[in-house]
Amino acid sequence: MAPLAQPAGNRYGVWLYRGMVIFLWVLVTGLFMEAVFYIQTWRIEHTNPYIRSWRDGAPWPVPLPPKQAWTLSEEALAAATAQAAETVSDAVVQDNRADRTRRAEFFTEIDESQRERFAALYQVVALICERDGQVVGRYPKFLCLPGEVGRETPPVQTLAAVLGPSASEELRPPFVQAIETGQPAVVHLSTISMTVFLYPEKNLSRLIVFVDNPPKNAPPVPPGSIWEIPFLTCKKQVSSPDGKYRTNNFGFRDDDVIVPKPKGLFRIVCVGGSTTEEGDTNAMTYPNLLERKLRREFGDRVEVVNCGLSGMNSLKEWMRSADYLALEPDFVVYYNAVNDICHTVYPQWVTQRAGKIARLFRRIRFVNYYGNRWLLPSNRAMAADFDREIMANLRYMQAYFAHRGIPMAMCSFACPDINALTREERVYYDWSCEKNWGGRYVSFSTYWRSIRQFNALVRAMCRETGMMYIPVAERFNDGTYYFGDICHMKNEGIDLKAQVIFEAIREHVGERINRMGE
Repeated sequence: MAPLAQPAGNRYGVWLYRGMVIFLWVLVTGLFMEAVFYIQTWRIEHTNPYIRSWRDGAPWPVPLPPKQAWTLSEEALAAATAQAAETVSDAVVQDNRADRTRRAEFFTEIDESQRERFAALYQVVALICERDGQVVGRYPKFLCLPGEVGRETPPVQTLAAVLGPSASEELRPPFVQAIETGQPAVVHLSTISMTVFLYPEKNLSRLIVFVDNPPKNAPPVPPGSIWEIPFLTCKKQVSSPDGKYRTNNFGFRDDDVIVPKPKGLFRIVCVGGSTTEEGDTNAMTYPNLLERKLRREFGDRVEVVNCGLSGMNSLKEWMRSADYLALEPDFVVYYNAVNDICHTVYPQWVTQRAGKIARLFRRIRFVNYYGNRWLLPSNRAMAADFDREIMANLRYMQAYFAHRGIPMAMCSFACPDINALTREERVYYDWSCEKNWGGRYVSFSTYWRSIRQFNALVRAMCRETGMMYIPVAERFNDGTYYFGDICHMKNEGIDLKAQVIFEAIREHVGERINRMGE
């Protein structure tokens, strides 16, 4: 006799029961693993010696040196005991008008989209004006100035409509004078408490009015700060709050720079962020160590200027190209990546570019940590984002200098070697990445993968443009022996970086110096 068929309702009930059991099992397992992950994280934060050193000021553990470890060179040992250089008495301190003039000239050379970015970075509204005061262009396009508040924008804009009638009348005499003489001018408009910079275009047919317009919601720069515009420009010849270094006559962390450049001097400018600026003293930065190494072979005929500033990325560096050019360089060395990757690209990945499922799973910390690779873009998408957000700016910069006959070299960017780390080091770099760089959604393994992708793009760009490629990253085979966090180096790392760059450019520098002497 055939078995009786199970009623459909019973079958559905069985499947529902099984589904509920599986769901509860997954939920309990997930909660258990999440709790274990939190407990493990808490224990790590309170026992890992590197984390305790970074957070609590405990002594930095002395790691075992890697095979073929780099030890401090003679130049680094000498720099460690060097006295701070005195300010060069005959170096000209660049005044505010000179800074504004060269940046305004740069503004006239860039395209529409870049002008928008320029205005945002330098916290100005740029008004392109005809001789009669009619405004025919503005950047940014949708930022209100005093004369426009609460009013509908007229079809034909004038300075009176944009700044207000009183400010326009106050500006008229210097406006006319700038047009007639072709001389730039800095004017403070007391009627609206704003400073403007008047820059006549070369053919004197138009005048650009740059109106200082810092963000209303941004906190004011503290009086004792070294910054003019935070993480973009520094004050000149001021000491850092901790007294460890002093900016020069161009606002960079180095000795004063003489302009015009003395005859027969080969000058190298090093561009980058805090990973270029870094060092216990000015003498222990990689540009200064590079200068010492080059002078050992070529004497005082070579000079290296540290133009690194904390927080700089490729866009800011491209927008400051005119400032680097003002130093009259013969050669430019570029070393940076971390600020673009961690502070520009990563936020896009974890907000704008992430799907709902990825955002959901990222909230589960152990899933985010162990599955980080699959919750963020693929290598192909990563490369496309880097090309758009980073490499495009570097191409602009390279072309800008090449047009003026100045070669530029690109360094690969170094980071701790994930394959050479101890467990304690790996845990520390994961913690550092989460707390200070990638946020809780980006692990150190993803950062390491990002750096490798960036370096591959740098090599490809150097082949494409003919730029010199300097293999800095390829020489670093360890973690805490060289690195204090995921990008900043200890003295051994800074010195090794300077040595790699020295070895790469030594022949080129020698040839150029010999040609200068002919």
